Amino acid sequence: MTYQEFVENVKEKLAVREELKNVTLSVESRMKNNGFERTGIIFAEKGKEASPLFYMEESFQKYVNGECLDVIIEDIITTWKQVQVEMEKKILSYDLEHYNSIKNSIQYRLINYEKNKDMLNNVPHRKYLNLAVVYVLNLSENDYGMETMLITNKHMTLWNVSLDEIENQARNSVFNSAEQFQMIGLNQLIEGLVGIKEPEEYETMYVLTNMYRNYGANVILCQDFMEKVAERLNCDFYAIPSSVHEIILIKWNDAPSKEEMNEMLNEVNRSQVPEDEILGDKVFYYSRKEKRLSIW
Repeated sequence: MTYQEFVENVKEKLAVREELKNVTLSVESRMKNNGFERTGIIFAEKGKEASPLFYMEESFQKYVNGECLDVIIEDIITTWKQVQVEMEKKILSYDLEHYNSIKNSIQYRLINYEKNKDMLNNVPHRKYLNLAVVYVLNLSENDYGMETMLITNKHMTLWNVSLDEIENQARNSVFNSAEQFQMIGLNQLIEGLVGIKEPEEYETMYVLTNMYRNYGANVILCQDFMEKVAERLNCDFYAIPSSVHEIILIKWNDAPSKEEMNEMLNEVNRSQVPEDEILGDKVFYYSRKEKRLSIW
């Protein structure tokens, strides 16, 4: 069974479920980050502001690995119910048509600039180094992550706001949630896996992300946090944009050559990072003296 056939089969089985009798199910493909297309199932319930789209790759992999399709269907319905509750709580708290009702939920997101040029024609954004800063509305937030909606030029017209206004609002959200950012040492990650603890002075690499490890690369937009990182390390450092979810940090005196780091980044992009999660292809350098990140 192909992935497309699997999605259609899942849709047919969901359509006969009693709890989904008021939900219209449709298969839809959407262009994601970096021009990558994904196909999933939209759950559209009459009278609801938002219709969640569930991508089926993980469920398909479970099926390929031998899991019963009926069990997979139950998992999808359980997840849908959880998402509905979270989204309803958020949506009821504001009116999507009025900016004052939603402005406190505006957040940053960093994506690859070159790979998203077509999409960027339709969304408010600003260029940062060789990346693009776009803006999303945080619809729900729980232990599983966040449900967000990309802000488009149509939203800007509807709300009658400028790019500077949503930029400032997103910046405030970043500052207010800076405690959600994390700096995790590689040895600390290994300790969590094998239980061997090393002193921090032996750390040479770190991961910068957020508490959800979901679109956590926007940590580099928070100047205060980056300054604290440099103070903690007591030196300049290199920042490798390993994906939209995290940044790999290497102390300047522990780093390999520029060519080696860029090749390492490109190899990771080619072999380990999903196409729609690739962030950048150039390593950055943070100067503690200048308090500034630049393309190395």
